[in-house]
Amino acid sequence: MEHTHALRRTAKCPIAPSRRRFVLLNLASHGSAPGLTLALIRELVAVGRLAGVVVSRQNELLDRIIAAAAPTGVTVLELPLRLGGQSLPKHIMPFLAFLARFARTTAVRDVVIPNHHLYTSIGLPLLRLLGIRVYSGIHDFEPHEGARRWFVRLSNLVICASSHRVLFYSRSQHGLARRRWPWFAHRYEVLRLPTEHQRERSGDEGPRRHDFLFFGRIERYKGMELLLEAFARVRGVRPEVKLHVVGSGRYHCRSLMETDDPQITKSIRYVPDQELADIFLDAKVVVLPYTSATQSGVAHLAAVYGANVVCTPCEGLVEQAEHNPRMRIAADFTPQALADAMLESLDTWTPAIGRSSLTITSGLVDLV
Repeated sequence: MEHTHALRRTAKCPIAPSRRRFVLLNLASHGSAPGLTLALIRELVAVGRLAGVVVSRQNELLDRIIAAAAPTGVTVLELPLRLGGQSLPKHIMPFLAFLARFARTTAVRDVVIPNHHLYTSIGLPLLRLLGIRVYSGIHDFEPHEGARRWFVRLSNLVICASSHRVLFYSRSQHGLARRRWPWFAHRYEVLRLPTEHQRERSGDEGPRRHDFLFFGRIERYKGMELLLEAFARVRGVRPEVKLHVVGSGRYHCRSLMETDDPQITKSIRYVPDQELADIFLDAKVVVLPYTSATQSGVAHLAAVYGANVVCTPCEGLVEQAEHNPRMRIAADFTPQALADAMLESLDTWTPAIGRSSLTITSGLVDLV
């Protein structure tokens, strides 16, 4: 990467005084975090409010983040530390020293953290003590199934107690926070889940080989077992339908690994950004069988690439469906309800011809 040397060198330098108000700090490097970071960068750049970005070198979209920010005069600092659970004891003190140096030398006093990493939640009290106003995004207020509940709740408590504003990307998560920790309610704000996608192809894109697609990190709460049971029922009605499963994750789904259904194709791997178009343009219906969720960037991608979406009745996904006419909500969290919704969505799918794009701003600039 041609910017690497300069970024590592400038990571020790202050962000120059500027009328621009915000620095965006993001160390989370997987899931929805990289895309969330990119969308917020473009949103703040568009209104001339972004002074700098501090980002992990492990971020999946690092090159695109640099391309979006650097040409506009925004300083991009690549944090020169390796992040990971095993490196926490070794690197937490250098990271806290970096935050202290940052707070002492930068003229900008407002920091946006769109999605917290373990390091940033630990460093929040220090930033507050040093006079930095932090706007913290919480994507999931309650831990998902399979997550360490005590750790997620403790981290969220630190975030709520130490942030200038706490930003939730759905009304349902905002409501949970108000009920659990009402004494911080004056700091809570509801934003939209920001996203920006561009469909670059146009015209006749050919037949879509897969009827259904599951895309994303495979975690326990993503409902893979529910999807496989629902797909078996769909196959009982429409034997010819096909399901494509694409993604990777920490959760080992035995049902997925052991299935020998010839109508299910599996691509269990990390998918680089440049492959997204081919994957989504090859499917008619994207299925989100989640057992819990706030909102989903996968649904936004499906909208751009002309696929219908079927999801379970999670509160955050129901909110998202209010603005997406291609999105269908299953009646319940049961295999039969999901299968019924999958069949209905497949029957109503029509191809979307031509170019399309989707830009959803968070509304962050309206709060400050």
